[in-house]
Amino acid sequence: MKYEIEVTVLKKIRLENGYTQARIAEMLGVTKQSLWCWENQKVFPNRSTQLLVHFEFLRRGWIEDSVTPSQIFEM
Repeated sequence: MKYEIEVTVLKKIRLENGYTQARIAEMLGVTKQSLWCWENQKVFPNRSTQLLVHFEFLRRGWIEDSVTPSQIFEM
């Protein structure tokens, strides 16, 4: 039996594009620990960081315009 594990949109985008947590953290100028916490919903980034991540993902073509900054951190 296969189980689907729910992951945040952030983690899904990272995995679909073949990046490590360390590489995405470096791209965004945050620590790997911060990225891990966001992906596992231990903490949520502040609004300005959400906008930074949203802009970077839009710029790279990883998300559509219709995705809001907060949706990136949801399951």
